[in-house]
Amino acid sequence: MEIAKNETLQHIKALTEFHGAPGFEQDLRAYIKKEMEPYADEFIYN
Repeated sequence: MEIAKNETLQHIKALTEFHGAPGFEQDLRAYIKKEMEPYADEFIYN
C-alpha cells in the first residue's frame, strides 16, 4: 500500500508542477501520454 501511495503522490507532484496555460499544454500532454501509453490504444487530441 505504501508503494502505491508514494507513486500516486509522485504523479500528483509532477502534474501540479507543469505549466499548462492555454496554448502551452505540450509538456503536460506529453507527460500524460507517456504515463498512460500502457493503458490506451490511441490518443485523440482536441
